[in-house]
Amino acid sequence: MSLESILTKVDEATWKQYEKVTDWAYKNYGWSKYDLAKSSIWGEGISICGVYTYLGISGFNYNPTKWLTVLTGVCCSLTGILYANTFSKGVNSQEQIENETLTRTEAVYEPRFDAWRPLALGFTTSLGSLAIIASCFMNQENVESLELQKTIVRLMGIGLSTYGFCHVSAGYFLSQIPKPPKAKKSVWQALYEPITKYLRKAVPLPEPEPEGANSSA
Repeated sequence: MSLESILTKVDEATWKQYEKVTDWAYKNYGWSKYDLAKSSIWGEGISICGVYTYLGISGFNYNPTKWLTVLTGVCCSLTGILYANTFSKGVNSQEQIENETLTRTEAVYEPRFDAWRPLALGFTTSLGSLAIIASCFMNQENVESLELQKTIVRLMGIGLSTYGFCHVSAGYFLSQIPKPPKAKKSVWQALYEPITKYLRKAVPLPEPEPEGANSSA
């Protein structure tokens, strides 16, 4: 069996795990694969904002007189919002096309598996660990500045890992089999309901008193 075949099998197995998440979200909250994909895309956008912000802080840490570096980092971080907004619109277009196809025809949707997707997932999620390892070899005379720089490098690595994971996850969600639209629950409902159920179990209701317990003898 070739390496490509092995990676394709890994991709199929990973896709099936995302299928479980998609089915669970659809069954319990009415969230479609498009909702999950857009959530992943916004995770990408927020990660981009974080990475560019850390870059701006890093530039200021090396040379506080260069405010242009900080300004550039902040401006570039706004591209994360633009990125998420643009690609979310693309997901909306795909949702509309697939829903129309699902309504008009009975075509069977077959997912396509990609040998490169597992490699991308493994590489991007390892960036955080690589950044932590790289930060251990950093050297600088100013100890306080060095610790700050190490922290920034680690945070940037985590941000890149989050971006990569969300990017690949969006692709896995979008490749799921489309389902008919269903009534959705809001994020607040999704967070509120498990908490209330837990509190109801944690605090048992008082047992009713037997009849005649309070009556006079």
